Amino acid sequence: MVHADISFGPSPEHLGLGTVELVRGLSIQFPQLTPLALVLKQFLKNRNMHTAYTGGLSSYCLVLLVVAFLQQRRSATRSLLRPTTTAAAAAAAAAASSQPQPQPPHDAFASPPPAAAERDKHTALGPLLLDFLFFFGRVFDPRVSMVSVRAGDNFLPRRRVGVIDPLYIEDPFQPTNNIGRNCFRVVQIQKAFADAVRRCRCRRIAPSLARRALTPTKMWGGAVLLGRASRWRAV
Repeated sequence: MVHADISFGPSPEHLGLGTVELVRGLSIQFPQLTPLALVLKQFLKNRNMHTAYTGGLSSYCLVLLVVAFLQQRRSATRSLLRPTTTAAAAAAAAAASSQPQPQPPHDAFASPPPAAAERDKHTALGPLLLDFLFFFGRVFDPRVSMVSVRAGDNFLPRRRVGVIDPLYIEDPFQPTNNIGRNCFRVVQIQKAFADAVRRCRCRRIAPSLARRALTPTKMWGGAVLLGRASRWRAV
């Protein structure tokens, strides 16, 4: 049996076709998106947590979670690879920034730089999967944070939106729309992610893979996104 969604054209309340194009573009921008989403979807399906009407994560919500994670990771990589700025260069940059500069247009879903795309092609999926499970199972707190894949921060304080939904995932097309509002089993999903990390750790899988993870990167409020092997051993 094949499950499928059918769309009959765009409307203010229904953006199925636009969503398909968005996901298609994001899968090109992030080569790891498709395999990670498929594995996580099967993981959730095995636990009956893969549909919105049962309180689980819909496919679209899951894709946006993976995209937000990959965006944050790519941002962390850029910050780590950026050359150290000298004091003289910093002073010159500060003086230049005081003058009005034309701002180029920015597209939140633009293609990545060639160097970033090349690095992504050679990124192992195992450490990425474990980092995702660790972050959303042990670090991310849906009571105080929301998820966004638009330009800027990917994980923002919930007080900016003022809603009490169990999980807030910002709709890329309608920022005031929360597409994660029906995920009332988010606590169970997070526990399943955390248990998966613990099982891998007990089998001595995570420490060996985590040695290839990135240096921790701080999000808003000081939360840590990615950790080294020492962080895996400490949890």
